[in-house]
Amino acid sequence: MPFVKPFLADLSFDDDLVAVAWWPLGKNREVVLDPSRSFGKPIVDSAAVPTAVLTHAVRAEGSLERVADWYEAPLEAVKGAVEFERKLIAA
Repeated sequence: MPFVKPFLADLSFDDDLVAVAWWPLGKNREVVLDPSRSFGKPIVDSAAVPTAVLTHAVRAEGSLERVADWYEAPLEAVKGAVEFERKLIAA
């Protein structure tokens, strides 16, 4: 099943090989869905802020940089949150 391999690469597994988190933009990005954090809602890993909160703040403020500063999140993480939320809307 070669079509499954790319999807599996974006999952984190525990010691029992049970999937515990999904990195929908890839593990090299900050957006994660983890049932043990924020009730499984998508968050920015390093700041533990929901992607929806960051995206709404960017829309209201109009500045990725300012929102990153407010939430003490890396700028790239805020960009990833906005990208993720846009993909949800497009789906």
